[in-house]
Amino acid sequence: MDVDNIFTVEDVGSKKKSKKEFYTVLTCEGDIYLPPIVEFNKGYLRSLMLGRKKFTHCSEVKVIKVPHLEGLRVSDILQFARRSFNVDQFLPEFSYDKKPNRDWLCNLVNTAVEEKFKNFISEQRKKREQKIIAHKNLAVDALPEFVNIFKKSTEVFTSRGKSYFVTRNYVPVLSKKRQVEFENKQKQEEERHNVFNDKIKSIEEEIQKYKSKEGENDYNREILSKLFEMQVIDGDGNLIKSEEKSS
Repeated sequence: MDVDNIFTVEDVGSKKKSKKEFYTVLTCEGDIYLPPIVEFNKGYLRSLMLGRKKFTHCSEVKVIKVPHLEGLRVSDILQFARRSFNVDQFLPEFSYDKKPNRDWLCNLVNTAVEEKFKNFISEQRKKREQKIIAHKNLAVDALPEFVNIFKKSTEVFTSRGKSYFVTRNYVPVLSKKRQVEFENKQKQEEERHNVFNDKIKSIEEEIQKYKSKEGENDYNREILSKLFEMQVIDGDGNLIKSEEKSS
């Protein structure tokens, strides 16, 4: 074993003592592109030094600014990177489900597969634009000739004129607060309608009861009139005794 090539703990301790100093010498002097220092743990450092983890040189990194959109979250970028290359060989390992730093990850992926990554970002932007156009009803129906005229036009205006509302298929989009107010108002109207219907039903039931009672009273009147004609009862409705009948 060549003693001159042996790397000992004393060699490390004599030069760098703290984690921050170790991080600085690797990035600034060693030109190693590392994640933020909060994600720079002992396990990741040991894996780098033993060759279990791969790294990229700072001078080779292709920096990119990725917009914060739906479809471009850290989990989405990780899924894309794992489909494109073995990104896990570059990532630190955590004892819990933690995602790597977004900016560091984007630069790493862009360095490895630049064209694919830019196409992926462009696709996600188009999906987002299509979703906004559909949600806010921003699409304008027109013949291809009119579309080409407006796209080729070099005139630019900073304010919206009447033509903005003429060409747009305007459908009012309520804010969340207005939507909640509108829904609450609808519920109140439905409750009032239900209460009104219940009152009508109760009135109809009372009318039916009254009609049934009227029918019973008419029937009783007919019976009483017949009994009166037969001299079974008198005008006050009292029974006539047999002696009174004979007299």
